[in-house]
Amino acid sequence: MGWYFYIPLAILAFFLLILLLVYLAISRVFHRRYDGKSHLRYLTASDFPGLMSEKIEFPGNKKQPLRGFLYYRGSREAAKGLIVFCHGIGAGHYAYTTQINAFAKQGYLVMAFDYTGCVLSGGKSIRGLTQAIVDLDYALAYIERHPDLACMKRILLGHSWGGYVVNNVFSLKHSVDKVISIAGFNNVPDVISDIGRGLTFFKLWFHILNFFEFGKYATFSSAKSLKKSTVPTLLIHSRCDQVVRFNHSMAKYIVATKGMGNVTHVVDEEKMHNPYLSMRAETYLNKVMSKLPYMERKAGDDEAREFYATLDYDLLTEEDPQFMQMLYDWILEQ
Repeated sequence: MGWYFYIPLAILAFFLLILLLVYLAISRVFHRRYDGKSHLRYLTASDFPGLMSEKIEFPGNKKQPLRGFLYYRGSREAAKGLIVFCHGIGAGHYAYTTQINAFAKQGYLVMAFDYTGCVLSGGKSIRGLTQAIVDLDYALAYIERHPDLACMKRILLGHSWGGYVVNNVFSLKHSVDKVISIAGFNNVPDVISDIGRGLTFFKLWFHILNFFEFGKYATFSSAKSLKKSTVPTLLIHSRCDQVVRFNHSMAKYIVATKGMGNVTHVVDEEKMHNPYLSMRAETYLNKVMSKLPYMERKAGDDEAREFYATLDYDLLTEEDPQFMQMLYDWILEQ
């Protein structure tokens, strides 16, 4: 038996080794829960006088409970429509309660739920970023079964991870009326290579493992799905976004949806990843987030306690009124 007999085995072993390394890298990031930072305070309905909340729960694809709330002000029956809110990564929908309250003030009923492995919902881990598309699939099925929600106009709104999720609703078999996506990434391999600059070589392997984990859902991408949009769709992204790179997201969407009159592109030239916040709020948020790794791993108890005690939560959540008004106006005009 010649040495050439071992070449295919060596190649196979090499490929398996790469898959193993990629799987281990993915496991560190995704095979855990995301329940927010234990030392940070997240706002709830009780922090906003007059904001009502009703608990909701529905089963996910593996029977895991997906939980959240219906938020509203005044009479729920008088709501202008239903906004289905899809959150970014970190602390579930509680990281956006200020924005949820703002839409409730505008007369909307807001359904905000946490994805698998996040805060209120079940699951030992988030499993992967694609899982959130699966969760939206089941959330929309829940709405369609719900006697009070099924007849309401449905507006999907998502930020970051949630932007990616709502972008891909057009690859699901559900009807929606409008979609707003803020800083949504194109697909999982793209955003992983953005976050870890040395991971670009492994993008193909991320695709392979993602397909094994999620099947058809893993084949979705924002650029491909947005081509299928037939409803008013608003895409917003900041050119200076350092989390979801403009060239790997909005630049692709502009090309993919060229000539589609129902798709509106808004490019922010000043903000970063959270354009719904005021400029000073986003600057302060980035400063706080940059200090968290040190506070969690290296700072002494007294130093960390003082840091968390002096955080300005009003500033952290301060909205950009012009940005929010743009969203209100766009929804009404479409």
